[in-house]
Amino acid sequence: MSDQRGKVLSFGPFELSIRNRLLTNGAKVVPLGARAMDLLIVLVEQANTVIGRRTLIERVWPKRGAEQVSLRVHISALRKALDQSDPGRRYIANVPGREYSFVAPVTSLSSPTSRDLEPSSRSRLPARLMRMLGRRDALATIQMKLAEQKFVTIVGPGGIGKTTIAVAVAHEMSAIFNGQIRFVDLSALGGASLVAPAMAAALGVSVQTNCRRRRTDPPCPDIAFARDQPGGDAC
Repeated sequence: MSDQRGKVLSFGPFELSIRNRLLTNGAKVVPLGARAMDLLIVLVEQANTVIGRRTLIERVWPKRGAEQVSLRVHISALRKALDQSDPGRRYIANVPGREYSFVAPVTSLSSPTSRDLEPSSRSRLPARLMRMLGRRDALATIQMKLAEQKFVTIVGPGGIGKTTIAVAVAHEMSAIFNGQIRFVDLSALGGASLVAPAMAAALGVSVQTNCRRRRTDPPCPDIAFARDQPGGDAC
Protein backbone atom coordinates (compact mmCIF):
# COMPACT_ATOMS: atom_id res chain seq x y z
CA MET A 1 0.00 0.00 0.00
CA SER A 2 1.36 3.40 -0.95
CA ASP A 3 1.78 6.07 1.68
CA GLN A 4 -1.29 8.30 1.50
CA ARG A 5 -0.76 10.38 4.63
CA GLY A 6 -0.38 13.60 2.66
CA LYS A 7 -3.26 12.94 0.28
CA VAL A 8 -6.85 14.05 0.04
CA LEU A 9 -9.16 11.16 -0.82
CA SER A 10 -12.57 11.73 -2.39
CA PHE A 11 -15.60 9.45 -2.27
CA GLY A 12 -19.22 10.38 -2.97
CA PRO A 13 -19.68 14.02 -1.91
CA PHE A 14 -16.92 13.71 0.71
CA GLU A 15 -13.26 14.69 0.84
CA LEU A 16 -10.98 13.15 3.46
CA SER A 17 -7.76 14.94 4.36
CA ILE A 18 -5.67 12.27 6.05
CA ARG A 19 -2.96 14.70 7.18
CA ASN A 20 -5.47 17.05 8.77
CA ARG A 21 -7.81 14.25 9.94
CA LEU A 22 -10.71 16.16 8.44
CA LEU A 23 -13.79 14.90 6.60
CA THR A 24 -15.82 17.45 4.65
CA ASN A 25 -18.98 17.35 2.57
CA GLY A 26 -18.91 20.45 0.37
CA ALA A 27 -18.43 23.39 2.72
CA LYS A 28 -19.48 21.41 5.81
CA VAL A 29 -17.17 19.61 8.20
CA VAL A 30 -18.49 16.16 9.11
CA PRO A 31 -17.93 15.71 12.86
CA LEU A 32 -16.25 12.43 13.76
CA GLY A 33 -14.77 11.16 16.99
CA ALA A 34 -11.08 10.24 17.06
CA ARG A 35 -11.66 6.48 16.80
CA ALA A 36 -14.26 6.79 14.06
CA MET A 37 -11.79 8.94 12.11
CA ASP A 38 -9.06 6.32 12.63
CA LEU A 39 -11.37 3.61 11.32
CA LEU A 40 -12.39 5.69 8.32
CA ILE A 41 -8.77 6.33 7.36
CA VAL A 42 -7.88 2.63 7.60
CA LEU A 43 -10.93 1.58 5.58
CA VAL A 44 -10.58 4.25 2.88
CA GLU A 45 -6.85 3.65 2.46
CA GLN A 46 -7.69 0.01 1.71
CA ALA A 47 -10.96 0.55 -0.15
CA ASN A 48 -12.54 -2.56 -1.71
CA THR A 49 -10.41 -4.76 0.53
CA VAL A 50 -11.96 -6.83 3.30
CA ILE A 51 -10.33 -5.95 6.63
CA GLY A 52 -10.73 -8.24 9.60
CA ARG A 53 -11.67 -7.19 13.10
CA ARG A 54 -8.25 -8.03 14.51
CA THR A 55 -6.49 -5.87 11.92
CA LEU A 56 -8.80 -2.91 12.57
CA ILE A 57 -8.34 -3.19 16.33
CA GLU A 58 -4.55 -3.39 15.96
CA ARG A 59 -4.53 -0.28 13.74
CA VAL A 60 -6.95 1.84 15.77
CA TRP A 61 -6.08 0.63 19.30
CA PRO A 62 -2.41 -0.35 18.80
CA LYS A 63 -1.30 -0.14 22.44
CA ARG A 64 -4.16 -1.27 24.61
CA GLY A 65 -6.41 -3.20 22.23
CA ALA A 66 -10.19 -3.13 22.40
CA GLU A 67 -13.19 -5.39 22.66
CA GLN A 68 -15.12 -6.23 19.51
CA VAL A 69 -18.11 -4.38 20.92
CA SER A 70 -16.06 -1.16 20.91
CA LEU A 71 -15.22 -1.72 17.26
CA ARG A 72 -18.89 -2.24 16.40
CA VAL A 73 -19.89 0.92 18.30
CA HIS A 74 -17.41 3.10 16.43
CA ILE A 75 -18.22 1.50 13.05
CA SER A 76 -21.88 2.25 13.76
CA ALA A 77 -21.06 5.88 14.63
CA LEU A 78 -19.06 6.20 11.41
CA ARG A 79 -21.86 4.76 9.31
CA LYS A 80 -24.35 7.10 10.96
CA ALA A 81 -22.19 10.17 10.25
CA LEU A 82 -21.79 9.21 6.59
CA ASP A 83 -25.50 8.42 6.20
CA GLN A 84 -26.57 11.72 7.75
CA SER A 85 -24.50 13.61 5.18
CA ASP A 86 -25.31 11.33 2.22
CA PRO A 87 -28.48 9.34 2.98
CA GLY A 88 -29.12 6.07 1.23
CA ARG A 89 -25.63 5.33 -0.06
CA ARG A 90 -23.70 2.41 1.37
CA TYR A 91 -20.05 3.04 2.15
CA ILE A 92 -19.09 0.30 4.62
CA ALA A 93 -20.15 -3.27 3.94
CA ASN A 94 -20.24 -6.18 6.37
CA VAL A 95 -18.73 -9.31 4.85
CA PRO A 96 -19.99 -12.29 6.90
CA GLY A 97 -17.14 -14.11 8.55
CA ARG A 98 -14.56 -11.66 7.16
CA GLU A 99 -15.79 -8.32 8.58
CA TYR A 100 -15.60 -4.87 6.93
CA SER A 101 -14.90 -3.34 3.54
CA PHE A 102 -15.15 0.23 2.24
CA VAL A 103 -17.09 -0.31 -0.98
CA ALA A 104 -17.50 3.19 -2.45
CA PRO A 105 -15.17 4.32 -5.27
CA VAL A 106 -12.26 6.37 -3.90
CA THR A 107 -10.33 8.97 -5.88
CA SER A 108 -6.98 10.37 -4.79
CA LEU A 109 -6.84 14.14 -5.27
CA SER A 110 -3.65 16.11 -5.72
CA SER A 111 -1.70 16.47 -2.50
CA PRO A 112 -0.92 20.08 -1.54
CA THR A 113 2.56 21.07 -0.40
CA SER A 114 3.79 23.96 1.69
CA ARG A 115 4.75 25.73 -1.56
CA ASP A 116 1.53 25.45 -3.47
CA LEU A 117 -1.22 25.21 -0.89
CA GLU A 118 -4.27 27.15 -2.02
CA PRO A 119 -7.32 27.74 0.14
CA SER A 120 -10.36 25.77 -0.97
CA SER A 121 -12.92 27.64 -3.05
CA ARG A 122 -15.51 26.22 -0.66
CA SER A 123 -14.36 28.69 2.00
CA ARG A 124 -15.02 31.76 -0.14
CA LEU A 125 -17.52 34.30 1.12
CA PRO A 126 -21.25 33.63 1.04
CA ALA A 127 -23.38 35.99 -1.03
CA ARG A 128 -23.96 39.36 0.56
CA LEU A 129 -27.47 40.47 1.49
CA MET A 130 -28.46 43.27 -0.84
CA ARG A 131 -30.32 45.22 1.84
CA MET A 132 -29.54 45.64 5.54
CA LEU A 133 -31.66 47.98 7.60
CA GLY A 134 -30.10 50.05 10.37
CA ARG A 135 -26.62 48.50 10.13
CA ARG A 136 -24.62 51.27 8.50
CA ASP A 137 -23.06 52.55 11.72
CA ALA A 138 -22.21 49.05 12.94
CA LEU A 139 -20.69 48.25 9.55
CA ALA A 140 -18.44 51.31 9.67
CA THR A 141 -17.43 50.69 13.29
CA ILE A 142 -16.43 47.10 12.67
CA GLN A 143 -14.42 48.04 9.57
CA MET A 144 -12.56 50.66 11.58
CA LYS A 145 -11.82 48.20 14.39
CA LEU A 146 -10.59 45.56 11.96
CA ALA A 147 -8.22 48.04 10.35
CA GLU A 148 -6.79 48.85 13.78
CA GLN A 149 -6.91 45.53 15.67
CA LYS A 150 -6.97 42.79 12.96
CA PHE A 151 -9.19 40.62 15.16
CA VAL A 152 -12.78 41.47 16.05
CA THR A 153 -15.48 39.27 17.59
CA ILE A 154 -19.12 40.15 17.00
CA VAL A 155 -21.30 39.10 19.92
CA GLY A 156 -25.00 39.23 20.65
CA PRO A 157 -28.14 37.08 20.98
CA GLY A 158 -28.91 34.52 18.31
CA GLY A 159 -30.80 35.76 15.29
CA ILE A 160 -29.87 39.45 15.39
CA GLY A 161 -27.76 39.28 12.23
CA LYS A 162 -24.17 38.81 13.43
CA THR A 163 -23.24 36.60 10.50
CA THR A 164 -25.02 38.88 8.03
CA ILE A 165 -23.04 41.91 9.10
CA ALA A 166 -19.77 39.93 9.32
CA VAL A 167 -20.23 38.80 5.71
CA ALA A 168 -21.01 42.36 4.67
CA VAL A 169 -17.85 43.64 6.37
CA ALA A 170 -15.82 40.92 4.64
CA HIS A 171 -17.17 41.96 1.23
CA GLU A 172 -16.50 45.62 1.97
CA MET A 173 -12.89 44.95 3.00
CA SER A 174 -12.06 42.26 0.45
CA ALA A 175 -10.10 44.64 -1.77
CA ILE A 176 -8.04 45.90 1.17
CA PHE A 177 -6.88 42.34 1.90
CA ASN A 178 -6.39 41.47 -1.78
CA GLY A 179 -9.29 39.06 -1.63
CA GLN A 180 -7.56 36.93 1.04
CA ILE A 181 -10.66 36.59 3.20
CA ARG A 182 -12.15 33.25 4.15
CA PHE A 183 -15.48 32.18 5.61
CA VAL A 184 -15.39 29.17 7.94
CA ASP A 185 -18.70 27.71 9.13
CA LEU A 186 -18.08 26.20 12.57
CA SER A 187 -21.75 25.50 13.34
CA ALA A 188 -21.56 21.85 12.25
CA LEU A 189 -18.50 20.96 14.31
CA GLY A 190 -18.91 18.44 17.09
CA GLY A 191 -16.19 19.73 19.40
CA ALA A 192 -13.34 22.15 19.98
CA SER A 193 -10.76 19.73 18.59
CA LEU A 194 -12.29 20.13 15.11
CA VAL A 195 -11.85 23.91 14.96
CA ALA A 196 -8.15 23.87 14.02
CA PRO A 197 -8.57 21.34 11.18
CA ALA A 198 -11.56 23.29 9.82
CA MET A 199 -9.56 26.52 9.86
CA ALA A 200 -6.61 24.76 8.25
CA ALA A 201 -8.77 23.42 5.44
CA ALA A 202 -10.19 26.88 4.77
CA LEU A 203 -6.76 28.49 4.74
CA GLY A 204 -5.14 25.72 2.73
CA VAL A 205 -2.52 24.89 5.32
CA SER A 206 -1.46 21.75 7.13
CA VAL A 207 -2.31 21.41 10.79
CA GLN A 208 -0.22 19.16 12.97
CA THR A 209 -1.12 17.81 16.36
CA ASN A 210 0.58 15.18 18.48
CA CYS A 211 -2.47 14.76 20.64
CA ARG A 212 -4.83 11.78 20.36
CA ARG A 213 -7.96 12.48 22.36
CA ARG A 214 -11.48 11.35 23.02
CA ARG A 215 -14.38 13.71 22.44
CA THR A 216 -14.74 14.21 26.20
CA ASP A 217 -11.10 15.25 26.61
CA PRO A 218 -10.00 18.92 26.71
CA PRO A 219 -8.74 20.43 23.45
CA CYS A 220 -5.20 19.55 22.40
CA PRO A 221 -2.71 22.22 23.51
CA ASP A 222 -0.03 21.62 20.87
CA ILE A 223 -1.59 22.53 17.53
CA ALA A 224 0.63 24.30 15.01
CA PHE A 225 -0.09 25.55 11.51
CA ALA A 226 2.46 24.99 8.79
CA ARG A 227 2.51 28.62 7.67
CA ASP A 228 0.91 31.96 8.49
CA GLN A 229 -1.98 33.33 6.49
CA PRO A 230 -4.50 36.07 7.16
CA GLY A 231 -7.72 34.80 8.68
CA GLY A 232 -10.87 36.11 10.33
CA ASP A 233 -13.41 35.22 12.96
CA ALA A 234 -17.07 36.03 13.42
CA CYS A 235 -19.54 34.44 15.75
